[in-house]
Amino acid sequence: MANCLDRPPAEDEVNYSPDEGDTTETNPPAFVWLPHESVDSYIVQYSQSKDFQPDNTFTEKNLDMTVFIPQETMQPGQWYWRYGYSNEDEEVCYSKIRAFEIPEDAVNFPFISVDEVLSHIPQKRPRLFFTPEVVSNIRSDENGRFSHILEPVISMADQILEMNEPLFAEPDPWDEYEDFEKVYTENWQTMRPYTQRMVIAALAYVYTGDQKYAEEARRRLMNYMEWDVDGPSSVIWPSELGLDIAEHAPWTFDWIYDYLSESERQKCISALTQRMEQIHYDIHRDRPLETRPYHNHAIRMLGFILESSVVLAHDVPEAQDWFDYSLKLLWSTYPGWGSSEGGWHEGVHYWTAYIRRMMRAMNELDRLGIPVKDKPFLQNTGYYGLYAAYPHRPTSAPGDEHNTPIESKAGRVTSMLTTMYNNPYFRWHAEEYGIGRLSNGEFNLFDPDVRFPASMPVELGREAFHVDTADIVQPKPPFDLPQSHAFRDVGLVAMHSNMADPENNILMLFQSNPYGAVSHNHANQNSFIIEAFRESLAIISGYRYPGTHPHNDEWIRQTKAHNSILVDNKGQLSHSSQSRGRIIEHQELGDYVFAVGDATEAYEGRLDRFHRYVLFNRPDYFVIIDDIISGDRESTYQWLLHTINEIQIDHQTRTVMSTHGDARLSVRFLEPGNLSIDLRSGFDTPPPDPETLPESHHLPSQMPDQFHLTASTTDPENSTRFVTVLSTEQTSSSEQDSAVHTAEVLEARGGIAMRVNNDLILWKEKEQQEVSVEGFSSTETMEVVIDFFNN
Repeated sequence: MANCLDRPPAEDEVNYSPDEGDTTETNPPAFVWLPHESVDSYIVQYSQSKDFQPDNTFTEKNLDMTVFIPQETMQPGQWYWRYGYSNEDEEVCYSKIRAFEIPEDAVNFPFISVDEVLSHIPQKRPRLFFTPEVVSNIRSDENGRFSHILEPVISMADQILEMNEPLFAEPDPWDEYEDFEKVYTENWQTMRPYTQRMVIAALAYVYTGDQKYAEEARRRLMNYMEWDVDGPSSVIWPSELGLDIAEHAPWTFDWIYDYLSESERQKCISALTQRMEQIHYDIHRDRPLETRPYHNHAIRMLGFILESSVVLAHDVPEAQDWFDYSLKLLWSTYPGWGSSEGGWHEGVHYWTAYIRRMMRAMNELDRLGIPVKDKPFLQNTGYYGLYAAYPHRPTSAPGDEHNTPIESKAGRVTSMLTTMYNNPYFRWHAEEYGIGRLSNGEFNLFDPDVRFPASMPVELGREAFHVDTADIVQPKPPFDLPQSHAFRDVGLVAMHSNMADPENNILMLFQSNPYGAVSHNHANQNSFIIEAFRESLAIISGYRYPGTHPHNDEWIRQTKAHNSILVDNKGQLSHSSQSRGRIIEHQELGDYVFAVGDATEAYEGRLDRFHRYVLFNRPDYFVIIDDIISGDRESTYQWLLHTINEIQIDHQTRTVMSTHGDARLSVRFLEPGNLSIDLRSGFDTPPPDPETLPESHHLPSQMPDQFHLTASTTDPENSTRFVTVLSTEQTSSSEQDSAVHTAEVLEARGGIAMRVNNDLILWKEKEQQEVSVEGFSSTETMEVVIDFFNN
């Protein structure tokens, strides 16, 4: 029968996996296909024979999800697979056959049946993060071994009791408010710390058994259990209030279960089941998430429903369906915003928030014998933290919330990951953020942005109460790791000068993102930021408000707010997955590193080529070469730079400079010759006035103007090349001469040759076999010959 499937994926859908010619990273792979209209039961076949001979073909029928993961590993080698369904005449309609390879070194990752998972969940409570045995051990601690964990929690709980805080009232339906956005934002930002206080009281009860804490937690919990699941706290957008309840109410219920009356228990079970069913059906399955995983709130809910599945495993039959579906998501298309390299499309801020939440669930699954931690993404995502959420960075760029420092929340994530993977570099990262050495399994449950009081972190974990220092991995500074890393899955290259020395490290983050300008990322392909000596020098411009505001959409999300290129003063396509970039080359060579980004596609067909070449010769200077072709269309091109403080311009040498704190950034434009360099400050669309915002907003009280430099070609042309040299220095250093002042372009064949200090830099044109100058040639894309002019 002729193939009748294999429709191309829509813009927000995943591709078929394994696709034709893929080499899988896991054994077995997750088979993923796209839904076919009116089909609700699928067949999957996989075989080592292309003609699917019965004796070596595996057939799975009656699949209600477009994902299937075998429960046994497969023989390494060449495989073939197809999916299909039975039509009304009971004939099987199959897709095309896709060949793939399972290598010998693929990660063993067979699926675990939900029945096996449920058999590991105890009947007794608490079930989540604690067991009755751990609770007994905590409460009988006569030697004060755990006082460093218990005392801050109990102190906070006592303060909460003293507050005698009224119950948080359920809001009226959102359509009854004239200024819905403001009221909604005020409600969820006020509700978060209120809910946190409920959990702290419940946690104090776990630690002490004192019923006064259980009563406070009960009072708050039962208030939430009366709220209308389909009302303002629904997880259907706007969802933050519902997400707050879905995240924290199951913990509280589980931890104070023995204090609740039977009627209260049943009320909680009923209300929590309704909330999880809403997530399971109206969010996850309705999308469906296995096909369309590109949704940050839906991904956040996955951790919540896994935790609730543990809490309600033996109370409601629905928990089995939640578990089965959610585990299949984990084995297949999770996380959506990243792949095996461990990157996170939405940027550092949202990585810390979302991975921290998921790691709680991962820890529980690991305890239950579910090896989700073996997934390559989870094994590698700590390196995204190490390189991109580097210790004490002054910003969270790239992505939304870019203007806020990273602070300790990133260290809490790598601390969690240390306990899962015993990685000494992750431990170093966590300790640089002041996160002490935790025993295996110890986790911070709470959002670092919403602590009470802010100076007291809350730490917890089932094994934190069986401390054995011999099991604690020791920190190791990353001096022996490559000092750059390419996360090609999210189009980010992190280039460091000396990662083991945070005080003096120089960092460039270079982005060209294949996900495009969607969710919490921007139209900023082939852009960069530079931070040095713990100061921010080349920045993403603007002050992002955590809600809807014109400054977000009309400034921050636009190319003009980033260190990239405009064409005829127009940027890349915004708010679109079609605004894509990609990292097409990255080479770490010790003394220097370079990367190449391709942002051509992001300009809606206005360019035939925009390749940006970025080289970092550690620690002295960067070279950026922009190779831009607009084909038949003649255009002008604008090279952008944004800084916190004013930029000084020397038009004669075409050099610009800006300082921030004890750091200075110098930039020199070597090519093209027809450049006009202009400076302005302020914003086309101003940020919100802090006085008009809720008290809990995340913006600073002062939002001074920032500075925006534009170096524009003056004559329309169908191509251009920008050649720029950038360097960073400490203003307190006795050596004030910047490398940019030594830079010059040399006559070359087949590309560009430059002298910076005494180094020779060669860049080869894409169409040429080699580049040569002064008797020296190279076939490499970029090459630095150190001290060439001293020889």
